[in-house]
Amino acid sequence: MTTVGKVIASVFTLGALGGGGILVNKLLDDTDTIGARLTSEGFSISLNNSEWETVLGAHNGINNLEGTFKKDANTALKLDELQEKCKSALNSKKNNDVNYKKARQWCVKEQKISDSFEKINLRALDVTKNTDDTSGWQTNINKLKNDLKTAQKIKAEMNSTQNITLENIKAGCKAIIEIKTTASDFNDKFELAKEWCAVVMPREKVT
Repeated sequence: MTTVGKVIASVFTLGALGGGGILVNKLLDDTDTIGARLTSEGFSISLNNSEWETVLGAHNGINNLEGTFKKDANTALKLDELQEKCKSALNSKKNNDVNYKKARQWCVKEQKISDSFEKINLRALDVTKNTDDTSGWQTNINKLKNDLKTAQKIKAEMNSTQNITLENIKAGCKAIIEIKTTASDFNDKFELAKEWCAVVMPREKVT
């Protein structure tokens, strides 16, 4: 196994530091895990106590079961319980979509959507008044005029073809790419951002 493979293939066990739980890396032979996948996609699965508390607070603030590790919508998890859930999820096979989405939101260090773009070979389209990415934006505008439902998910005001404008799509995407992993609608917004607010970066040619 390569050094990189050993680093990203991690299984987590509970430890203690200052009264809180931490996750300690142990090397695995199997890199085909959600933990390895998330690391390769630009997410950090190494959290300190303060970072865990941030994630825990956001997790427990969501009063539904879908997308969380809760068994009861009104019951808050303790820190060690969340870490145990993450330990199991991160060691799941990477194609387990349910565990993957939960882990991507609740088992990683809090970060903005745009923070993971580079690792997945994406670049956020320019959301300022510059015109560098006008062509890319216009392509998306043309597509959204045939998909008002998606357009409104990006920005509610884009409820008609006339309102699907460069100004509106930029404003919508600017807000979306700033959304953090701990937001209740993170997973949905992450998929929107990848499709409508970013472009694939050209791969460097090997000479």
